[in-house]
Amino acid sequence: MLKTKGSDTFAKRADKNIYQITDMSIVKLKKFLDELELKYKKKKLEIRKYKNESVGLQLELQELELENWKEIQEEQKIKRIQKETMKKYSDPNNEYYSQEKSYYNSEDLYKSYMERNILPYND
Repeated sequence: MLKTKGSDTFAKRADKNIYQITDMSIVKLKKFLDELELKYKKKKLEIRKYKNESVGLQLELQELELENWKEIQEEQKIKRIQKETMKKYSDPNNEYYSQEKSYYNSEDLYKSYMERNILPYND
């Protein structure tokens, strides 16, 4: 990070300028740099953690949107089937409706068939 102060241009790291860093003893400098590296790694981990949380929240949102979309599609399918069913049974000229009517008459046809063909041979 470069900061300009008047006509002097100097670099600062962790609130210390180049002069203060070069003026440190080697032991203090090593400790200072180790602490600085540790802070950097912690910040990097925090950023990664927040990115992962953000991605996780985005995935949850996408899953909720997908579930909502599926529910809407299912409702539309049910409504479409209901409309088709109503249309089918409301039209007397529809072949399904006429088949339904003939289905009820088939019992009488079965009885008459049984009386004509099967019952006479049971004697």
